[in-house]
Amino acid sequence: MSLEIIIILLLIAANGLFAGIEMAVVSSRRSRLEARAEEGDRRAQAALDLIETPSTFLSTIQIGITLVSTLAGTFGGATLVARLAPALAALPGLAPYAQTIAVAVVVIGITFLTLIFGELVPKRIALSHPESIARRSAPLMKSLAAVVKPVVWLLSGTTELILRLLGQRAAEPPPASEEEIKYLMAEGARAGVFAGTEQELVERVFRFADMRVGELMRPRSEVVAIDIDTPPEEVRRIVLSATYSRFPVYRDSLDNVLGIAHARDILVQGDQIDLQKILRQPLFVPESQLISSTLRAFQVTHSHIAIVINEYGETEGLVTLEDVLEQLVGEIEDEYDRVEQAIVRRADGSLLVDGMLPADELRELLGVEQLPGEENYQFNTLAGFLMGQLGRLPRVADYVIADGHRFEVVDMDGRRIDRVLITPSQPAQAPGPAKQPPQS
Repeated sequence: MSLEIIIILLLIAANGLFAGIEMAVVSSRRSRLEARAEEGDRRAQAALDLIETPSTFLSTIQIGITLVSTLAGTFGGATLVARLAPALAALPGLAPYAQTIAVAVVVIGITFLTLIFGELVPKRIALSHPESIARRSAPLMKSLAAVVKPVVWLLSGTTELILRLLGQRAAEPPPASEEEIKYLMAEGARAGVFAGTEQELVERVFRFADMRVGELMRPRSEVVAIDIDTPPEEVRRIVLSATYSRFPVYRDSLDNVLGIAHARDILVQGDQIDLQKILRQPLFVPESQLISSTLRAFQVTHSHIAIVINEYGETEGLVTLEDVLEQLVGEIEDEYDRVEQAIVRRADGSLLVDGMLPADELRELLGVEQLPGEENYQFNTLAGFLMGQLGRLPRVADYVIADGHRFEVVDMDGRRIDRVLITPSQPAQAPGPAKQPPQS
């Protein structure tokens, strides 16, 4: 009886071999195998060949598994039952049921061993080292596929015919979505495969692809520009008092920008400043342009500053190359930057936020896909969101309750919202904006 048991165990092991190879090939990362193949690894190339022909590979595997499991069941039923039944019949009271009990014991035993050693254990091992196992087993599978090629051809052809009759067509697997890549990066960061900075950079790239110029431009009210007719001493004073290296030059109005003047070119002229001689061609971009396109425009024109215009051709503000790059790598501060946190988390859980916080960062801060009112009016900043909710110019102490938060204006810089206090709204408060009477 020991010989029969050894044969059955060998058949179960063969089943496990096929199951493990199948799992290894299916779960292998193509990029890793391609890298090994480019280094001259023939076994990696053989594994890639199996991945490229899934119908042939899976048919070969299925032939092996079906053949082995059938042999194990048939052999076990024919031999072990015949040996076990007489032994059970010799026990008192079991003689009438000996054959049935023997069949049940053999079936349960073979099924249990097949599930453990012929399926679960091999597949778990294969998932731990998929590319390594796929590389080592690929030559064997290619040889086996050549042996059973006629049967594989018959099975593959029959399968394709049935799928066509059912209206199914072979389709390429869908490309990985943005959310899937983010999930993989998060999992990799948790497992220590990626550094936190790498995960943050990838997330910034995705946000970068969706951002538009209007979301990060410096608004018109904050643009430091020079009129072409400004006296030389005043031009020098503006340049020396500002912390910028480039200045838009306009005639009469900022809507009529003539060019860009570099601070160095202005100062080297001494007292005889002639802005017209040193103007450089300005780069104009629409506020609706994707910043990825703006970055390309900076590269093509070798510019560092662009004038942002609206649909009417009016100047809305400006954007710099540094502004665009900061969306990828984070804040770039020099010795002249005024360091002021855009978001301050207070001890009571509230947030003190800059009114110029971009809308996409506000969504991320609140953990929402869309801000209230976004479908009704356009805004690029927290200040724009509050002005839309209030329906008028805000004043200090104005507040809005929206999306489970209370947004209170705590500081104004002229007509611009400078600071906003965001706190979770209390259940007792009624939702909706609290508006003060219009200013007389």
